[in-house]
Amino acid sequence: LGDRGAARGIIVDDDRIEFDVGLDAAFPVDSDDNDAREGMDDLDFLLELGPRLTYRFLPPEDRDELDLALAARAVFSTDFGNFRYQGLTLNPSLTYRRNDFILDDMRGVVSLSPLFGFDGLNDYFYRVSPSEARPDRPAYEADDGYIGTELSIGASWGIMENLRVFGGVQVGYWDHSANDDSPLHRDDWTVGIGGGLRWSIFTSERRVKR
Repeated sequence: LGDRGAARGIIVDDDRIEFDVGLDAAFPVDSDDNDAREGMDDLDFLLELGPRLTYRFLPPEDRDELDLALAARAVFSTDFGNFRYQGLTLNPSLTYRRNDFILDDMRGVVSLSPLFGFDGLNDYFYRVSPSEARPDRPAYEADDGYIGTELSIGASWGIMENLRVFGGVQVGYWDHSANDDSPLHRDDWTVGIGGGLRWSIFTSERRVKR
């Protein structure tokens, strides 16, 4: 839980190849607080579930790690009263990690991740139905394909044996996407900053060397 996603189960893990099934999530959007979506339905919580294959260019016990991963996930929206299938996402990513970065037990991370949406997923974000159209927001049918690219830079630090704090910044570039002509596409660049902590409540006596 909380390790490179909301949750994941590792199926294959050796020096070079890792295969896991993971779960990730995204927060909802209140259309009343969004000028582009004013009068439209809210966007619910999103849950993504599916496999990911990772190739390690460097062994995980090295100080430096370089991974190439490909995740394919089904996306569901939910208001916790019901679940609706919204489509598929493909998310390749190239990630570099530096262990013992600046301080002992501090890890620096840089990741570049293009995003692609298929099977109607882009409709959820960019479609404007005829009933939702207005003079400054014409009706629009979204296309499958490239959504955008995210660059993430962050660090985490184990301040105690079972407590780790983390923080970072994520820059998104959304121009030249399959739906950059949608009236709901307002910004080519976005920036997000976040942080938090991870507390390991229980650990086994026998620890895996990573």
